[in-house]
Amino acid sequence: MNPQPSFPPVFRRKILFTFILGFAFLLIAGAVFLLSHDQVLLCLSILLFGASVYKGWQLYRTVSRGSYETVIGICTGITELPFRKHKRVTLLREDETEISLLLDRHTQLRLQIPYCFYFRKAAGSCFKQDSLNLLLSTDNLLGYEETENFLPEEPAQRDIP
Repeated sequence: MNPQPSFPPVFRRKILFTFILGFAFLLIAGAVFLLSHDQVLLCLSILLFGASVYKGWQLYRTVSRGSYETVIGICTGITELPFRKHKRVTLLREDETEISLLLDRHTQLRLQIPYCFYFRKAAGSCFKQDSLNLLLSTDNLLGYEETENFLPEEPAQRDIP
């Protein structure tokens, strides 16, 4: 839940993939244009290239300014919601509080694995609540990754005589 000054690898991959995808659209459309002189496909591909450059640049600015928040926790529950495009994910944070997120149903998560979620920072922090049941992250979720930074406290071992 803190802004991170570093540039996480998940963002580097996402920005690089966005730029490569836009360039691939332009390259393929250029080849098709040379073969068939299809100007419409070329114009649409130029628009897609421009949109991918813009999206990559916006993501870069968001990350470089640190205007994102992180939520780190162990995935303790995944509930598929019937007839919905989302699934409910329950995370156990380091301070032993549980939060629930509504994520896209295609998000691949596993139980008992620590994850770090990156969310776009809104005007007010939505993470001050105990439960995030209504957070639809399709607009706010920037990315997620498995992490090893989550170190749950070990229960104290007692010597029983």
